[in-house]
Amino acid sequence: DPKQQLLVEVIIPYISFLDINPLYVQSIKEATDETKNELRSDYEKANLFIKCLQQRNNTMQRLLERISALQKEYILKGEKFNKPLTRAQIAGELKVHESTISRAVSSKSVQLPDGKIIPMSLFFDRSMGIRAELKEIINAEKKDDPLSDSEIVKILLKKGFEVARRTVAKYRLME
Repeated sequence: DPKQQLLVEVIIPYISFLDINPLYVQSIKEATDETKNELRSDYEKANLFIKCLQQRNNTMQRLLERISALQKEYILKGEKFNKPLTRAQIAGELKVHESTISRAVSSKSVQLPDGKIIPMSLFFDRSMGIRAELKEIINAEKKDDPLSDSEIVKILLKKGFEVARRTVAKYRLME
């Protein structure tokens, strides 16, 4: 259903509890001139750290919302519907550096509506749709009269996947 909404929730429990103790600000006001600069510098570093964490959380939220919009069919219907995305494409759309996207995706997982937990990097797996389609074709073929790799290439081409025969052979071995 194209109208079905996907809820993106980034769970970072520490962010709401992170703040600078008001007593620290008070101590800066009451400090002697020789310690005031050092305390103010530490306060600014702590404040910057909190802002960086908030920015990171915001970037993650925007990233996941964009991926959810682009990969909605994959999220709801499965691997066969994965659309090839690149980190550069998403970086351009979000107006951040590609390395920001790489770091945001690295070693992170998401939970799909069906409860399945997957690595975020799968959203950028360019071969997933082809492998899912190939698996379906192989599972449907007659075991006593299997299709040739060239025949599978033609079937995949009709479905919009342009692959070499040797790629089909490689994926067939993986299945």
